[in-house]
Amino acid sequence: MKNEHRVFGWRTRFAQCAGRSSARMGCKAGLTIARLRALAGGRNEGSALVEMAVVVPLMMVMITGMCSMGLSLNSYLALSHAADVGARYLAITQGNFANGATNPCAMTATQIQTAAPTLVASKITYSIALTPTAAGTTTTFTSSNGTGSFGSGSSCGTSGTADMGSGGGTVSVTLTYPVQLLIFGWSPATLNLQAATTEIIQ
Repeated sequence: MKNEHRVFGWRTRFAQCAGRSSARMGCKAGLTIARLRALAGGRNEGSALVEMAVVVPLMMVMITGMCSMGLSLNSYLALSHAADVGARYLAITQGNFANGATNPCAMTATQIQTAAPTLVASKITYSIALTPTAAGTTTTFTSSNGTGSFGSGSSCGTSGTADMGSGGGTVSVTLTYPVQLLIFGWSPATLNLQAATTEIIQ
């Protein structure tokens, strides 16, 4: 009823203006404004609900997507820090390892897990490369199931200390960690984060 009254109002004014030739220009301007107001007031009252139904899901997708990317970035920072800690531990502790008696890879993995408490230890993939001298041969030890491959009797436990040499070489620690993206309950992809650090053996 309210909108019908507005439309009726500008039509009545149009009829009044038609009989007033002396002020027709000013009357036409007022008529245009009145018509625009009537049309603006005639919007469907349910349009706000329709707009909300369209905008809210898009906003939720954007917000949850940004949160998921933020969590992924946090995991990468933790992984990068853990790689730094692991490589530094190997580089400065080389003299304390005894060949065949200690397992430098397993001990380094323990340090890495301690440095990244927010990550699931069993999901971390390790790659530890040991080069005894600047021109020496690099030996790489890997574990794709947490520290399982670095257990007792592994090749790193048997010869890892000897492969490090006595100083001047390098150690490289590369870590990989999977992160599942979640956007409003939907998982579009899994990101494989990777961080690597190289240190000179002291």
